[in-house]
Amino acid sequence: MNNQGNNPEQIALLYVESFEKGIEFTAPSKGLIVNGEIAEKAISILKKHLAEGETGVRENIVELIINTCIQISLAKNGTEYIDDANVLNVLVYEGTQRNDTAKERIIDALRKLAKKEDLVIYHERLIHLMQEDTSDEMLLLIAKAKASNAKKILTEIALRPEWQNSKSVKIAQAALGEDRITSEYIKKAQITHNEQQIDEFIECIGTLSLIGTYDALAAISDYMRTPLIIDKVGAYKKSVRLNIMDALRYHFPDQPILYADNVHGMEDYKAVEGFCTKKFATYYNQPRPPFMTYFGYPIPIRN
Repeated sequence: MNNQGNNPEQIALLYVESFEKGIEFTAPSKGLIVNGEIAEKAISILKKHLAEGETGVRENIVELIINTCIQISLAKNGTEYIDDANVLNVLVYEGTQRNDTAKERIIDALRKLAKKEDLVIYHERLIHLMQEDTSDEMLLLIAKAKASNAKKILTEIALRPEWQNSKSVKIAQAALGEDRITSEYIKKAQITHNEQQIDEFIECIGTLSLIGTYDALAAISDYMRTPLIIDKVGAYKKSVRLNIMDALRYHFPDQPILYADNVHGMEDYKAVEGFCTKKFATYYNQPRPPFMTYFGYPIPIRN
């Protein structure tokens, strides 16, 4: 799309017109950022067409907005998250008015790219969306947002036959205060770690991250000195410390030190430990394992 010489409002309109013609969005977005944020007039255009457009148009507008927000956060401090209040309003309200793939993409983006603190003002809307169309992703977003007013509704959902054995329901209940569930996963993490059941341990850490309470995150932070290494012989070796960082980054996407690509030496791991100590009063008494991040096995050369 040629947007040379156009202002952000005109560029937003050109994007919408291209989407209406069936042209797919291609990253990176261009011409919408002014002074480190998406221009307000551009947001107004995208908001209108997100509310009124067909599913294909909506999908592309959502991808355009997300890509632009990530460009902004990457330029700011090398991270990927969304905290623009205007953008969040558009995604949460206009973006979720219809049950389609655009809405699904928004729920996924809010869960992975927004911080809990920035979702607080949307609790009632998120609870309404969960009641309207209960899904695993919606339950996990409720867990991420810590929408405490959803407790009673979650209890009702848990009694429905189709949700009685749902892990997502358990995660949401744990996130909203069912400490018994959190304790079960903390204990399971301890056992699987001690027995070096690496896949099972990583799964437990992932679940604790989705729960995301203080106790769950503190338990995750305890393993920043784990010596465990994933060894996929012939493919790669990877320090499980990177998995621990990923689990924490889910809740702190604005923290550059939690991004695996920023680990270049032992000092970077120390910085993560310092973050954990500050946030969760984590105390480390075990020695640090030797420095390692990710190692790809060489590809054998066949004669």
